[in-house]
Amino acid sequence: MPDFEVNPDAVHQYAQVLDGFNSAIGAINGYVHDYGCDKSGFTGLFIILQPVVDLVGSLYGDTLKFGSQRLASLVDGVNKAADAFQQADENAAKSLEDILNQLDDSSSSTAGAGASGEPQY
Repeated sequence: MPDFEVNPDAVHQYAQVLDGFNSAIGAINGYVHDYGCDKSGFTGLFIILQPVVDLVGSLYGDTLKFGSQRLASLVDGVNKAADAFQQADENAAKSLEDILNQLDDSSSSTAGAGASGEPQY
């Protein structure tokens, strides 16, 4: 089994970077609706394309909304994974401390043994 190390703080930072992409999705969505779907110059025969532009803008907006939701879900999952790694580290540290305390307790009880090495009661 290969060894690996996980830094929970770095995983949380990665989640923050991913969360930052949501603001980029919002900016793209705003650009699409403000400029990409602008029909103000449609005259003459181009008027028949207005429903198509509306449909494409709606589909694009729905796609960005879906992507944003999936990204938010990913951020949540990454944060939960980081928390789980942190909790596992804390549990392992506590277990090792408990073992060390038990060893200290047992070594101090053998230190009270008599000259013959027999425990004194």
